[in-house]
Amino acid sequence: MIAADIIGPARRALIFTTVTMMALGAAFAAAQFVDLRALPNGESVWLKPLRFALAFAVHAATLWWLSHLTLRAQAQDRWFAWSVWLQAGVIFIELACIGVQAGRGVASHFNYETAFDRALFTIMGIGTGGLFLGFAMIMVGLVRKPARGLSGTAVVIAMAFAMLGSLAGVAMVMPTAAQAALLNAGVRPDVIGSHLVGASTDVKVPFFAWETAAGDWRVPHFLGLHGLQAIPFVAWLLGRAGGARAHLAVWLAAAGYGLIFGWSVLETLAGQSLFRPDAVDLAVILTGVVTYASGLVLAVQPRRFAAGA
Repeated sequence: MIAADIIGPARRALIFTTVTMMALGAAFAAAQFVDLRALPNGESVWLKPLRFALAFAVHAATLWWLSHLTLRAQAQDRWFAWSVWLQAGVIFIELACIGVQAGRGVASHFNYETAFDRALFTIMGIGTGGLFLGFAMIMVGLVRKPARGLSGTAVVIAMAFAMLGSLAGVAMVMPTAAQAALLNAGVRPDVIGSHLVGASTDVKVPFFAWETAAGDWRVPHFLGLHGLQAIPFVAWLLGRAGGARAHLAVWLAAAGYGLIFGWSVLETLAGQSLFRPDAVDLAVILTGVVTYASGLVLAVQPRRFAAGA
């Protein structure tokens, strides 16, 4: 009963956050047709708030799902609940900052033009650290009091991916070589940091606006964070199944996903885009997909495989 009292309000907060973010996402989508202002890159001023609102809705819903997938002990509940309150607060503050900048018609990220812009972007940077800390708190709870079956292991792996994905955000806010040169010369540029590694082009991935001909830190950032769904999904498919094959399913999925994530980091560092793959890229991606899919196959048919063992 004590555990339920600890986690219950946090779960309700996640439901509230999910619904609110979806409603705000709908509002931002509609705003694009009413307010036709655009940023210098050609995007609607309301497109970034829309993307973040949807991403936050998915994130909050995922945390709600993971809380039901793993929680077995009061110690887990406590760490998970603290993490939920921290991350929910970060979500609302981050979207508020992005929404304010959209309303002003200016960029929210990397914007150092005025003291106000710098303050908001600094707050968002601190928020990213809050999400990182939230992932670590969930891991602590599961390590101290492991969940039954493989769900706890899968979520710990997923949190590790999410933390690595968060670190990609740190790479984005570091000054580029040109910006660093200006700072060393005593000149503060209006923009500090970039998601781009290489030369930008006009060809972007629709909606996400990822670069298709250069490295883009948003790709490994996206892949790392969505390990939160990709790895626990395998444990969810397994249910209460145990044994060596069940463990193999989770680790195969983690290895395949990790291969793709790791390759995305290396390609980004090299200024290459995964959206224009060469033969080596295709081989690595295919290997990762097949390995992850093998884990899924073992997960959806554990009894069949066990019977044939």
